[in-house]
Amino acid sequence: MSEPDKKKQRQAPLHLAVKLLGDDDSKFVNDSFSLQVFLQDESANLKTGGADVPLKLSLVFDDQPGNEPQASNGKLLVVEGKGGAVIKNGRAEVKVKVMDVSMNYDNRKFCIVATSAQSLAHIAPGRSHGVTVIKHRLVLAQEGLAAWEADWYKDEGGRDKSIPLHIQLLDAKGRLVRDRSLPLKVTLHYEKTYLSVTNQEYLKLSPDSTMMIENGEAHLRVRIEDVSKNHQGQAFVISVGPDPKEPLDHDVNPAFSDAVTVKSKRNKRHNRKKDSLDVAQGSAHTNIHMQPLDGPSTASIHHGAAAEHTAGAGAVAGAAAAYAAPSAAAAEGGGEVVSEVDQSLKTIFKWI
Repeated sequence: MSEPDKKKQRQAPLHLAVKLLGDDDSKFVNDSFSLQVFLQDESANLKTGGADVPLKLSLVFDDQPGNEPQASNGKLLVVEGKGGAVIKNGRAEVKVKVMDVSMNYDNRKFCIVATSAQSLAHIAPGRSHGVTVIKHRLVLAQEGLAAWEADWYKDEGGRDKSIPLHIQLLDAKGRLVRDRSLPLKVTLHYEKTYLSVTNQEYLKLSPDSTMMIENGEAHLRVRIEDVSKNHQGQAFVISVGPDPKEPLDHDVNPAFSDAVTVKSKRNKRHNRKKDSLDVAQGSAHTNIHMQPLDGPSTASIHHGAAAEHTAGAGAVAGAAAAYAAPSAAAAEGGGEVVSEVDQSLKTIFKWI
């Protein structure tokens, strides 16, 4: 064969990409889920057209992609549908299911690898991300509970204040698992990394918490005894999972709460000072717009209002100056003005 003919026969290198549908890093045992396989070029562009490419799908360990787990009975990975997985126009979508749980393989994650069934040398294999295969799943139910507090003030409401958690154990169909008792373990983690907090003593359980799933449910109440500010401002998440001391319960996926930022209490003093200042300014505004009176009491009132407007704290002084000459104001027919000043003065001292 001539050199030009050899170049004509050479195939551009391609590779396969495998994507598991769904955001979960866990899949239920013996339950179908979908995956997609794409044929891509070196720039990760979809390679459309051309002949169909039959695929071979296999299951491997995530931490050792070269090793395939050995099923104790039958196939470990089942591809559903007639004809298996075939790339058509650059893509394929197929349903598969895994027939055993990760617990029976040292709790290791599995990956799905796609290769060319015809062992085409120019098509490199691809594999999915790792998933844990489980039997049941724990979830946090919100029905009947108060809305989740993203900012939780631990020192408001006394030492009995707590976060309620309603835990449910569900199967692949989302049904309550009522025939399994499951000991629970509650841990505290950071929101973004999901790393566990070093000192788990910050998480306290109330004495009436039920640390066992019975009839599909459990109810807990917890407190977080440290503020997020002491943890570089990080929010926390609460994990409820099977007790790791029970080796036969590792086929259950844990539940994680929404994020919660723990604070001490609201700054009420700051709010009260602001309210006092608003009241004082409002009183000064009232004094400035009083109708003028004849006699010395008029000068006293206007002098107090001017001092209030320019000196900030003059609301008290202005009102006091007006209050100092009540008899004179009354004598000149200004009883209503003195009464208004008296009421403003009482309001100011009430908030101070």
